[in-house]
Amino acid sequence: MATKRPKLKGKSIVLKRSRLLFKRELFHLLEAERERLSQFVPWINTIRNDLHMARWLQRMEAEWGTGKRWDYLIFFKDKEKKENVLVGNIACMNIAAEDCELGFWLGQQYEGKGLASEAINLMEGAIFGSLSVNKVIAKCDAKNERCKALLLRNSYSLAPTQRRYRTSTKAWEDVESYTKPRHQEIKEKVVG
Repeated sequence: MATKRPKLKGKSIVLKRSRLLFKRELFHLLEAERERLSQFVPWINTIRNDLHMARWLQRMEAEWGTGKRWDYLIFFKDKEKKENVLVGNIACMNIAAEDCELGFWLGQQYEGKGLASEAINLMEGAIFGSLSVNKVIAKCDAKNERCKALLLRNSYSLAPTQRRYRTSTKAWEDVESYTKPRHQEIKEKVVG
C-alpha cells in the first residue's frame, strides 16, 4: 500500500494529507460546525480542545502509515482571498482487499457548491487508481438527506439499511450504506 500519497488537486479544491500542522485550523472549523455535525459525525464530540485535535491527527497519521486509511483535509481555492481555505475532511478508511469506506464532511457555508462531489471524485480516482479494491462504501445517517442525495448524484447505489447503537446518544439509529463498484465509470465532470 502506498503511504506517501501526494496532494490531490481539483478545479476548486485541493486535498492535503491530514497533518498536525493543520491542528488549530481544523479545531476552529470543528468548533464552528460542532452542533450541526454532531448529529451525523459521532466522533466530533470526542474532540473538545487542541490536545484532543492533536491526538486525533496523530492517530490519522499513524493509520495512514499502516495502509488502512487515507485521511485528507479539503481546502477550497478561494480566489478572492488568494489562499486555500480549510472547509472539511474526506477519508478512505478500513482499506481491505475487497473494499474500503469513504467518509466526508464540509463546513455548512461550503455545502451546495459542488465541493463534496469534487472531493469524492478526486478520492475515487486515487482509490481506484492505486488500490485493488472492487468497491467503495459510503455510510450515512438515514436522516441525512443532503448526504444521501449527494451520493446518489455521484452514482452510488443504496445497499440495505443497517441499525447501530450510538453510545454518544445512547440510542439506536438507521445507517444507510451506498456502494460504487470499481467497474462503474468515474465521472470526469464533477457534478454539484
